[in-house]
Amino acid sequence: MNPTMLQGFHWYSEGNGELYKQMKNESDHLVELGISAVWFPPAYKSAGGGYSVGYDPYDLFDLGEFEQKGTVSTKYGNKKQYLDCTKALQEKGILFLKSTASVEGKNGISL
Repeated sequence: MNPTMLQGFHWYSEGNGELYKQMKNESDHLVELGISAVWFPPAYKSAGGGYSVGYDPYDLFDLGEFEQKGTVSTKYGNKKQYLDCTKALQEKGILFLKSTASVEGKNGISL
C-alpha cells in the first residue's frame, strides 16, 4: 500500500482544545483508512493563545501546560492530550508529523 498522509487540521479548526483527543479517538479508523502519517500544527503556545493556529510562536516550551496568553491549553489541546495522541498514533504505526515555525525574537535572537 502507498503511504498516505492526512493533514489533521485546517486553518479554521475549532479552537475548543479537542483536536488531540479527537485524533487519538479516531486512530483505529485512521488505520482502517490506510493513513500512515498525520500532519499536526505546531504544538506550542502561540501569541494568540487559545485562538492561534500556531504559526506565531510565543513559548516553544509550553505545550499547553502553563497559564499564559489567557489560557492553559493551546487551540488544539493540552500537553497530556498531545502526548496521549502521539503515543496512540505511534502504537498503531502512524507517523506523527508536527509543523514548526520559527520567528526572530524581540531581542533579535532567532528561535
